[in-house]
Amino acid sequence: MPYCNKIDLIQARSEELIKDLSNESGDKSESIDDEIVADRIRQADSLIDGYLRGRLPVPIADTPDETPELIKSISTDLSIYYLYKRVSGMLLPDDIKELYKEALRLLKDIQKGVLTIDFPKDEETISAAPTIVKINKTAADRKFNDDAFIGFD
Repeated sequence: MPYCNKIDLIQARSEELIKDLSNESGDKSESIDDEIVADRIRQADSLIDGYLRGRLPVPIADTPDETPELIKSISTDLSIYYLYKRVSGMLLPDDIKELYKEALRLLKDIQKGVLTIDFPKDEETISAAPTIVKINKTAADRKFNDDAFIGFD
């Protein structure tokens, strides 16, 4: 179900940075901690699903290769944000804060229907989204009953 993967994070930033952000502070490990990266991707994807549930069927894709580019980009940005937050606490670089704000803005736009997603899957995925209709009228609210329409064809 992940919308992005470690390769996407490395392509968005650098392998050295992802390695530093995924390892314990002061630990100069030679490799990226895959478990921590996967956990931050899950955290980002959970936020995405939370925003889009009710508007689109979630999960949106089963693998990063099936994920629409916009969602993959949002997942990547949020995952990087969560990696920084893990290490830096609240002392985040301004560009990382902006990535997070932009990702949330995009998710809100998708949620409102202002922004649409290009799905690489078939049309069944899109039509599977639930339609929510709320009605606040009752029979007592009617101005005309059925008898008023007799004789009109």
